[in-house]
Amino acid sequence: NSSARFTLKVWDVLGQEVMSDHISIGRKIQLVAWDTTGQLNSFRALSCAAVNSIKSYFILRAGCGDGLIFPKTVGFETRGNCVYSPWFDAFKLSGGDNTIRFECTYTACDQTCNGDSCEVEVDRLPKPKRSLPDKPVFGLVSRSFRLN
Repeated sequence: NSSARFTLKVWDVLGQEVMSDHISIGRKIQLVAWDTTGQLNSFRALSCAAVNSIKSYFILRAGCGDGLIFPKTVGFETRGNCVYSPWFDAFKLSGGDNTIRFECTYTACDQTCNGDSCEVEVDRLPKPKRSLPDKPVFGLVSRSFRLN
């Protein structure tokens, strides 16, 4: 939907946006994306990378976890027009500076696509698991945080 607008935020364990410019390594955080206009029926996560000044690391690929930050059998959960990552500990990428931001891609669903993105991608067989979605893909970027 061309009128939909999205945001990607980092939340703390109280379910509130992390407002500080700093995040402590090891702090429990969650990525939350939503359609701020309520125009889109539903969307789901395809990929997500943690990024600093020179490096990136995909914590989610083809809807499923990387096996280090998230289990390979777990993805991001869609609930209506919101998508939630599993909780995870803030971490620093080796190399680069002491900052981190998250760059994630999503795809729209014709109908509500509630549930785990990893289960959705696996259930799309007989297409190959890493097949391209048939809906437009869009990217969201969180703000950058300094790690301490």
